Parts: sequence; C-alpha cells; structure tokens
Amino acid sequence: MTGFAATDVQSFYFDFGPNNVVNRGNLTPTDKADANGHFWNNIHSTNDNDITAGSEFNTVRNSLGTTVDNMTVVVNGTFCTNGLSGGGGLMSPSADLLGDLAVETATEDYMFLNGNNVDNRAFTISGLNPDHAYTFRIFTSRKATDNRTGRFTIEGLNSFKGENQAAGTNLGGEGINQNNSTILVSEPVFPTAEGAIKITVSRVSGQYIPINCMSVLEQSGITRPSVDLSDRSYYFDFGATDKAANKCEITPSPDANGNHWNNITNTADGSKYADAGTVFSSLVDGKGEASALTLTLNDRFSTLRRPLPTIISMRPTRATARSQSPVSTPRKPTSSIFSHRARLPTTARATISFRATTSGPERFRPQARISAAQASIRTIRRFSSAIICSPTPTERSR
Repeated sequence: MTGFAATDVQSFYFDFGPNNVVNRGNLTPTDKADANGHFWNNIHSTNDNDITAGSEFNTVRNSLGTTVDNMTVVVNGTFCTNGLSGGGGLMSPSADLLGDLAVETATEDYMFLNGNNVDNRAFTISGLNPDHAYTFRIFTSRKATDNRTGRFTIEGLNSFKGENQAAGTNLGGEGINQNNSTILVSEPVFPTAEGAIKITVSRVSGQYIPINCMSVLEQSGITRPSVDLSDRSYYFDFGATDKAANKCEITPSPDANGNHWNNITNTADGSKYADAGTVFSSLVDGKGEASALTLTLNDRFSTLRRPLPTIISMRPTRATARSQSPVSTPRKPTSSIFSHRARLPTTARATISFRATTSGPERFRPQARISAAQASIRTIRRFSSAIICSPTPTERSR
C-alpha cells in the first residue's frame, strides 16, 4: 500500500476521559503545547461521567495548534469515563516507553466500555482528506489484575483491526498490573469518499475496556488500496440469544444451504433489549468471508420469542432498502426484534430504524425502517426475523 514518496502532512493527538478532577480526570491543555511541542484535543465527558451518544466535538486542532476546518469527532454510542489513581489510570508515563504519548493528563484517565451493558461502541472522525492515508496509534491502560483486552476496528475505504491489552497481572513488569509500554499501531487507512473514518472499540476479554489516548498521522503519497467490486450477499437474524430474558436460538453458520449468518441480538446477557447505538461489526458475507460492513441500531429494540415468521429479502440501494420477493430459509425463525415504543400515530414515519454501512468494496448504505403505516394503528408490528441483503455497488474506488 505504501507509495514511493510518503509525506507527513499533519498529525493529531486525542485525550479521552472525564472533563474535570471531580470526575477522576483532567483535560490536556489545548491553549499550549506539551513538552514535545504538540497540541492536543479532548474527547471528554458531556453528562456527569458519560460521553453521551451523539456528542460532537467540532474544534479539532492539529499538533501545531491549527484548527482544521470541517473536521469533527462524533461519539456514536455512549462511553463511560474514569481515571486518576482511584480509577487505575497510568499516573507516571515514561517517555522512554511511550514516546510522545507519555503525557500524564492523557494517560491518567480514559473512556471505556461499561461491561455490564455493552459489547462495543464507536466514534467517527469526519472532515478528513479522502486522498490521504491515516495511521492510528492507540494506547490503553487501566490498573487491574484481570485481563482487559480491547479490539479496535478502524474503518474507512479500507479497514484495520488490532488488539491492545490494558490490564493484567504483571503486564507492565513485576507488580505493575497495567499497560505502560505497548501502543497499537494501525496500517494506513483511507477515509471514505465523504472523508470519514470510524473507530469501533469492542471487547476481547474483561468487562471494562478503556482507551486513554490516541495519535493520528496524516500522509500523502501512499497508494490507495485496490478494491474489487463483487456481488456479496449478507444474512441477518434478529432476535434474542439463549442467555436473554426471551431465550431463543441464534442462527448457526453455515446453515443447511451453506450460508453464513450474522446474529443481531440483545446487547447484554439476561437483557431482552437491543440498545440504541450498539454497533455490530466483524460482519461476514454469505460465504463467511470478513467484510467492512457494520450495522448500527439507531433506536432501542426489544426482542421477542417465536413471533410470526416474517422474512424479508432486500436489495439495498444507495439510501434505502426495499422489500423484494420472499426467499426460503433453512429453518423457521424463532425470534425477532421489534419497536420498543408501543404506541405511535398512524402518520409516524421512519421512527424505528437500523442502518448498515460499509466503507469497503460494497460502498452502500442501506437503511431498513418500519413505520406505523406498515403496521397496525396502535402498535408497531414485530420487526423482521431475517433479512437477506445483496449489495448494489454504486461507486468504484478511485
């Protein structure tokens, strides 16, 4: 992927965590450079200890302190924040081990996945140059004896996945139960044609997965990845897991027809709900091959056991997904998800929805919605148990 003359354009530094010491954290100063001459950006709590879903940070500075026009960071799903000595942050980072990320206010606190509620959350950086490549350096650390390892999926035109262990017995040396030296470094990732890159934080092991700080290097002169368009099909099963309040089976892969499925389920064991903002990444196509496709729940859904077997086949266009003729499935669906809002006016449109997006070869943004016009007067019908998608490529890689 690397060209013959990669040139550094600019870099960015991000500190994740609380917005004040009362909430166990400190902002990294933005009005002056750190000891390395770098300016930082703070992605901080917006409601007590939480960075709530939809929080938008519109002022992004590069390392020289120059504000970059139209560049924003949007937190797609709610993160919690914590830090300092009481929250297990890395209080005394070593420049010998962490280089320019060894800034105390950046390593001493963090935002994290709340292990009691969610398996993943994401944030999106937009306003990037689609012709440039971006390399991410991610540091995670939290003092604890259990293994807390997160997976970081970085998605634009192409994608990168990597892991970083934040906590564990003697991880940083004898008696040091946190990461103090290992930084996850990504391969160069190009933004989408719209100039966006999404970073999804998910759990590998442990309940609470932190991200303390991150740097991003923008470069020109790197060859854009070659993306082959292909007609790929995707299979989705919506419903509860066998550990949910509404216990049901998930669809195994491969099925009797040799197809691989993606299960969109409740977002916590024992819960009957699929929470808004949940991101289902690492989706596979019908052949079981990995893709850049992700599915985000825009609203909260409930799960239900043994509804009427509603099955929809979709062929998504650029903006919407429309129903086509029914298709056969290898087994009768046993669960579904449906609107958590019980009563809606008959004129309500697009009230409950999920969105599947991809920055990879398919480059489509199908969106499935259900409205009162498609249901009874007072109650939204139960949402489809299975959806089969075949992407329609709309744009070739430049």
